[in-house]
Amino acid sequence: MSVSTYHPRFKSRNWRHHSSASTTTMRACTNRRLMRSLLLLISISGCSLLLAVNMASDTLCKTAAVDQLRHLHAEIRGHVPSSYDVAAGYWHMDVNYTAPPVSLLARSRYLVASKNSSCWDLAAAQREPFTAQYHPQQHPPTELPGGIPRSVWQWQGGIPRRLFDLVPFYLRESEAAGGCQHCTFVLRYKVLNGQLYTDSKRRRRALDGQEEEAALLEELLLAALHMYKVPDVDFLLHLGDGAPPGLPLVQANINRSNAQAGFTIPKYMWRDALGPQQFQVLAECLQARYPPLSQRLQRAVWRGSNTDSRHGLMDEANAMSIMRTRLHVYGMWYPDIIDAHYTAFAQQAFQTNCVEELLPPGPTLPLEAFNRYALVLDIDGNGWSDRYRLLAHANTPVLKQASNLTAFFEHLVAPGAVVQHYAHDLSDLPVRVRSLLQQQPEQLAKMAEQQQGLAHYLLNQVAVMHATAYTLLTVAQLSQWKPVMEDDYNLVPFSKCCSTAKRLPAEFVTAVRARGVAGSKLEHRSSTRSASA
Repeated sequence: MSVSTYHPRFKSRNWRHHSSASTTTMRACTNRRLMRSLLLLISISGCSLLLAVNMASDTLCKTAAVDQLRHLHAEIRGHVPSSYDVAAGYWHMDVNYTAPPVSLLARSRYLVASKNSSCWDLAAAQREPFTAQYHPQQHPPTELPGGIPRSVWQWQGGIPRRLFDLVPFYLRESEAAGGCQHCTFVLRYKVLNGQLYTDSKRRRRALDGQEEEAALLEELLLAALHMYKVPDVDFLLHLGDGAPPGLPLVQANINRSNAQAGFTIPKYMWRDALGPQQFQVLAECLQARYPPLSQRLQRAVWRGSNTDSRHGLMDEANAMSIMRTRLHVYGMWYPDIIDAHYTAFAQQAFQTNCVEELLPPGPTLPLEAFNRYALVLDIDGNGWSDRYRLLAHANTPVLKQASNLTAFFEHLVAPGAVVQHYAHDLSDLPVRVRSLLQQQPEQLAKMAEQQQGLAHYLLNQVAVMHATAYTLLTVAQLSQWKPVMEDDYNLVPFSKCCSTAKRLPAEFVTAVRARGVAGSKLEHRSSTRSASA
């Protein structure tokens, strides 16, 4: 059922109790850390004893942090229409998350001892424990609270086999893509008895630099099949950034302005997703390193290249129509409130130096350094903004371009509650920036906290697998044929998982790969019996 036509069944949940209990536990941890830090300052003697107390207290606090994050609950507060005519609007999901308190010891750890590592690197280095949430679920994927789709999709009616068969391997040069500038390759897969198979005729062809993306998505699919029961299904996986209408593609984003927009799946979030303890490290590190919003640079920040969904290459003729060019120009016109500029021209076919002279690129800025500013700007690229999934983890509010291009979770990023929007054509951007910078910092901080909680609830490792399985289930329910094994389809063994997602618990990876060994043996026995027959 399409998001645009679905009315949720609101369900009451006693989730405030979990929030207050977890917050009390975290405060107790903070008090213990503060006392420990004071003891360290007062007494240098007895170092061995204090070190032992430190280690024990840290273990207790980490356990409490994991417990708090594992017991997040969400409640749908209602539907939020878009002030900028984004189709279908948004659902306001409220998560019982509070930003972690930061002790003096934690501040010294993140500001001094680990100052040369980014917060993301520190989080990634944290070993994630193999808790019950990583065990295979004995049920199919489910909707979110209130009956909201776990990953956004739009499709009216069923999916006929004829349409499935008509989708070509390379979309951009086909009529089916409708002029999509950033559509690329479409691979065919099927799930049979919980195993993943791919059409080798397509999978073995050159993917023009997208081989790693295909391998990454296969890992995600295997992990999702390990975790959830998915019915037999045939599906088409699109590797490109574009979002062509009218095709039943599983892809990174859809254009919600079209009723037959397709189906979404996480992509690079699989590589970057964190577990509960890793998320705690990230959130605590950001809290320790960056001051309250009122003490930050009172400007909105952006850095990036010249990607645009409507253009393949930037040249002298279209340079000023690129959306990101407008953002660069606003940075030149309003430097007191907007710190934005190009850092490079990634897709260009310049014949002269005119564009670079008119729009001079500036220095890069690490994404984490955006948190020095009171506000971060987000804008679409070749398709949806793939950057937003990372920005959502930070403790800085985001002013986001209103757009129909939607990643798998962005139908839940409600304007006014989680982010703020500006017009798709950027016409009101300076006004929106100035207005937000004049708001009370506490209001913006609350919005950033809601965003961070939503990121942990929807973008953690298990949630990403769940969203993937949900999409496959949805496609299976709409498909008008029963999948069967076909010639040229080969098994994608579970043993191919999970070298890309390096933050997963080691025990989880071992468990998935062990299924690959069993699956390979089963496939070998089946082939042997067929040959004997």
